[in-house]
Amino acid sequence: MKKIILDISPLNLGKEKVSNGVARVTLETIRAIYRDKNFKLYFYVTQEDNYLLCKQYILLNTEFKDVIFLNDGDTIISKLLLLLLNYYIRILTKLGLSKTIGFVNRLKTKIINNCLESKDIYYSTFFDIPTVLTRLSRIMKFIFVHDLIPVKFPEYFGIPNGSQNHYLYSVFKTLDINTTVITNSENTKRDFLLFRPDFPKEKVKVNYLAASSSFKNNTDNEKLNSVKLKCSIPLESNYFITNSTLEIRKNLDHVIECFFMFLEKYKINNLYLVLTGKKGWNADKIFKALESNTKYREKIILTGFVSDEELAILYSGALCFAYMSLYEGFGLPPLEAMQSGCPVITSNNSSLPEIVGKSGVLLDSNDHKSLVNSFYRFYSDINFRNEFKEKAMEQSKLFSWEKYSKTLITILNSSI
Repeated sequence: MKKIILDISPLNLGKEKVSNGVARVTLETIRAIYRDKNFKLYFYVTQEDNYLLCKQYILLNTEFKDVIFLNDGDTIISKLLLLLLNYYIRILTKLGLSKTIGFVNRLKTKIINNCLESKDIYYSTFFDIPTVLTRLSRIMKFIFVHDLIPVKFPEYFGIPNGSQNHYLYSVFKTLDINTTVITNSENTKRDFLLFRPDFPKEKVKVNYLAASSSFKNNTDNEKLNSVKLKCSIPLESNYFITNSTLEIRKNLDHVIECFFMFLEKYKINNLYLVLTGKKGWNADKIFKALESNTKYREKIILTGFVSDEELAILYSGALCFAYMSLYEGFGLPPLEAMQSGCPVITSNNSSLPEIVGKSGVLLDSNDHKSLVNSFYRFYSDINFRNEFKEKAMEQSKLFSWEKYSKTLITILNSSI
């Protein structure tokens, strides 16, 4: 039985539910490894500030309470020593003895490093691999790469173009050939190999993600009306929907502008565009687009964050889902919409054609005319709408967390 360490730092949720992609991947990775009899799982939290929240989440929300946290030690002696050192650190902190605290922290790090070095495999779903392990070739190392967007397009994160300041730049740059990289799409694999042309291609694998099981086709009008009321959507009106963090990379200003153009061109009064999601970085451009047309501003409904269960119902009741992102690593929202029985219009860039396939309408992310025309087809043609609804639901069956788990275990077994 191989001993495998999993960095669960992205699960710094405490009492909250999983609500982002990295946390979901981490949770599903735990499930896959925990259930496989060939591996003994250990947790580790590289980001010390996340430790208590990660532990709280595991204890309150999961069935993995018996898994050892290496931050606490893995033997009776190491556990007692770490308890004692943590006690000393609290006392020394109160006394303001910072130099002594540094010495005690170094002892603590040495004990934890000994715990790490005694294992066979290290797996990270986001953060870099501890330096103490990078020099040990006998320990197999795996890292999951979600995307290279901060490296390819740093301007989307407020970083000057060509800058090497983003955290992920150094993570990817320092990966050695004893590490296996797992990406969430063939497109992300290509991006990684373009960034690291020296990296062995055979050491880069693909493992597709999946949407939560909460996303399913809803046919209950009472449930739909209940969510409509909660989100201030008029009960008797139809709507298009888009879901994402409100940020520049999602290209929501383009969707809004095209929706206004569509309403004006076809003189439509009984249709709304529902935008779900939290406000993100540099959303000013989106709100400028919103306020640019006073005639149709009331046709845009911003719901803020909604739960997966409510979002699935909104997807199911929409005429179509529009997702004109400028770039994606995977593209989870279109998959959620497809699984919920919602026809999809999306961009023809990055990983999106890989995920949506021929089940949706793929457009250039800045093509106004084609998006307006597509809006009209989905609004006016029920047969067209139903055709893409069926295609979407069929395509979504290609992705599941069960497939993710099987592929993960296959990759782990074939690499050790």
